[in-house]
Amino acid sequence: MDALSYYNLNPNKLTNTRFVSMDGLKKEVVASYINLTAKQLAKSGSRLKSIALGVDNDDAGNKFVEKMQKFQARDIDGNVLQILSAQPNTKYGKDWNDVLKHVCQVQASTLKTRLAKKQHIQHREFQLS
Repeated sequence: MDALSYYNLNPNKLTNTRFVSMDGLKKEVVASYINLTAKQLAKSGSRLKSIALGVDNDDAGNKFVEKMQKFQARDIDGNVLQILSAQPNTKYGKDWNDVLKHVCQVQASTLKTRLAKKQHIQHREFQLS
């Protein structure tokens, strides 16, 4: 669910991207997907360049990112891959679902305000005629 929320928040920024369910915060699952992806990309002449972990911005998520960065995942040629954190700003929630809800609420509130202003203007114009 977090991956879908992240995608909805960033549809134009995501190219050549794969989303993977990590079955919780399991290093072994992530490592197997890294290996699988690196092999698949190598067959097509491409390379895995970086990994972004979109885990919750809480203690467990922070520790997982730190653990994965120490793990030093490598591409098919043995080069160390950059492991990035793609965690949400805790100002809007600890996970991407919370952030998406916040953005939707702000957008709905803005739309409601604009609609109310438009109706007020139309009402005033009607009274003036």
